[in-house]
Amino acid sequence: MATFEQIGLVFQIIHNIYGLVANMRDNADGYKTQLATRPVADIAAVMVADAMQYKRRVQWITDLAARNLALFDASLGALNLTRADAISLRDTLLGVTNHTQAANLTSSTEITTEADYILATVPSFERLW
Repeated sequence: MATFEQIGLVFQIIHNIYGLVANMRDNADGYKTQLATRPVADIAAVMVADAMQYKRRVQWITDLAARNLALFDASLGALNLTRADAISLRDTLLGVTNHTQAANLTSSTEITTEADYILATVPSFERLW
């Protein structure tokens, strides 16, 4: 049975992951929508800046888990998850941020292609809000 401490840690991590995933997906939709009203260079700059911020957020989550590794592992175990599951999700999100930072974003088509890549790669968690 999970302890309150385990539940608290896992809640913080899940809350941060869900927020990050929601931001990544919502912003990807927004990049495409903004093509009708904003210059491509402006959207590209925001995409790269967002990717850098996402990378920082992934690092905050990773650091929280690392500072509390035994508790983190126990929390994952209480949910029938493993550290490998968490690492896989982290690597997916970092892969997307790296892809966006390396993408050529000089046309509407390239912006749309990158936004579609984000939407195809970042998990789509069901949300209540």
